[in-house]
Amino acid sequence: MREVSPVAVTKKEQEYKHELISKEIEYRDAGGNFLGKAEIELGDEEELKTGDDVKMARQLRSLRLVGEKDGKPVRLNLLNVTNKFVSKIYVGGGSIKGGSHEGDTNQIWISSLDTPMDLAVLLHELGHSWQYKENRGEGKFEKIRRVYWMSRKVFKSKKELGVMPPFPFLKSTMEAVSEAIPETAKYLTNEKIVALEKLEAEKDAYMAEWGRIGRTLEISSVDDPRFDGIKAAINEIYKEREKIYASMDIYKILTLPARMMERDAWARALKWLRIIRQRVGIDFFKSLKVPKDALLRPEEQVSCLASAKEALGGQNEEEFKTSIIGEMKNGLGHVEAAKPSDVRL
Repeated sequence: MREVSPVAVTKKEQEYKHELISKEIEYRDAGGNFLGKAEIELGDEEELKTGDDVKMARQLRSLRLVGEKDGKPVRLNLLNVTNKFVSKIYVGGGSIKGGSHEGDTNQIWISSLDTPMDLAVLLHELGHSWQYKENRGEGKFEKIRRVYWMSRKVFKSKKELGVMPPFPFLKSTMEAVSEAIPETAKYLTNEKIVALEKLEAEKDAYMAEWGRIGRTLEISSVDDPRFDGIKAAINEIYKEREKIYASMDIYKILTLPARMMERDAWARALKWLRIIRQRVGIDFFKSLKVPKDALLRPEEQVSCLASAKEALGGQNEEEFKTSIIGEMKNGLGHVEAAKPSDVRL
């Protein structure tokens, strides 16, 4: 039996397989003034899946910021400072501007590193990495992060579809948020949940009747006038349900975990931006300011870039304060505690 030799690999293929791209990026403020630069190295192009999106991106191998102090060039290996939990970071690909962090894989994707805001978004995503990994089992985000995606789903449904998710999902989210943030429990009273459950049962009964009538009378169109009475009854149920939701301030409460994690991730990013200024003299804060009229409404401040505008816009850096307690006060209106240490998560 003749031994078959391995398939020959050309020199060009070997070079591509171990390709390492070096780039130098200059950062400037809005007026075009030079701030500093980044020296980055990117690995091979890979197929990357983030959620339902598949894109081609390159792994970030190194990122050094180059600034000047006392008239001399100084460098900072930024990933040594920020990437404590060894997240895999991918750059490029996709049609959406921004970034994402996958909690299960501790994987980060960022659309580019070409601007100061891109760099700030990367630091924000690294902030999420710390939330998922530091003090595992006893960290302040251990419970909150478990309901993060449920909280995001409420936000996305309301923002993109204009309606709250189905009640069964909301109920499970209420229970999860109450466990993660006990201070919310008093807003999600059993009496109101019972009323919502009753309305849901009434709605299901009307929907079942709708189907029965349609089958019995062989009605094919949902616009048939014989359904008008059932439609009117269901609409009244929806109106009553919205009143109860409003009395519970349910949107703010159920999106609270997502907003808390987003604000905390930006607090971490801001801390690292200060370290960059101290170590290499690059001050990104002026470049990152956005006009006050560019700020988004509170209900839109869950996404990464939206929360960036909220966090960085129109405020003096020293006055910007982010804390878990502060965000709870924003989300719930008030927390009955004499001082922050009285509120335990």
